[in-house]
Amino acid sequence: MDDTLPAVLPGRVISRFPDAAHITVRMLLDHTSGIPDYANTKAFEGKVLADPRRHWKVNEFLDRAAAQAPSFPPGEGWGYSNTDYNLLGLVIEQATGKPWRAAVRERIIDRLGLKHTSLPEPGHNSIRSDAVHGYELVNGKLRDVTDVDPSMADAAGGDALVATTADLAHFLNALLAGQLFEHAKTLKEMLTFVDAKGAPGLVGYGLGLERYELPGRVEVIGHAGGTAGYLTFVGHLPAQDVDVAMVINNRDDPHRFSSRR
Repeated sequence: MDDTLPAVLPGRVISRFPDAAHITVRMLLDHTSGIPDYANTKAFEGKVLADPRRHWKVNEFLDRAAAQAPSFPPGEGWGYSNTDYNLLGLVIEQATGKPWRAAVRERIIDRLGLKHTSLPEPGHNSIRSDAVHGYELVNGKLRDVTDVDPSMADAAGGDALVATTADLAHFLNALLAGQLFEHAKTLKEMLTFVDAKGAPGLVGYGLGLERYELPGRVEVIGHAGGTAGYLTFVGHLPAQDVDVAMVINNRDDPHRFSSRR
């Protein structure tokens, strides 16, 4: 977790980021790296929607991030960055010698028997006919954007994973039960949260996990994600021992509809 980027990634990758020698794997996982998010502009979203079948390359994301100034010095702030996950995908490939999709299939999807979950390869734009289609407003008109290429965010996840809410809940339940780890301390590390603010209720970020405090001091551990045409959330309420998984087939923020209590 505390190896710096030069120890886990090749020079051709880290040469883009001047602070690489001070950024650890842990900082990528909890978004304290200070590396900018390549997808934080409407311009990027526009490019995706203008050419939904475009096959994106990881280097394009890294170059877009590197063209921006660091968000803050490594370890001295928090900021969600899809670029962190792109770099983590490359770390997985360096460590395993396999594409990150193959590693995830082997270590998570197949291991947990998630029969309704898949990671389509770039170029595979079609999904099952019974799958929920996603929609976006494009130039004032509602458009079906289900065919956005799975490469649009790479290991950051946008349009890369096809699943059911039941499989999402099964995954999170197994994760929090420690079923995916050889050592118990791995889960403890994941559940060590730094202060984070973003979506309403978000108070902490662990190693790939979000912590929310909702009205009534209800704690939720999980993760939300938005991509072209979809908004998804999976969470666990520890005190109530309840799992929640949902998907909305439009990326409009639902929080604004629940602002009045």
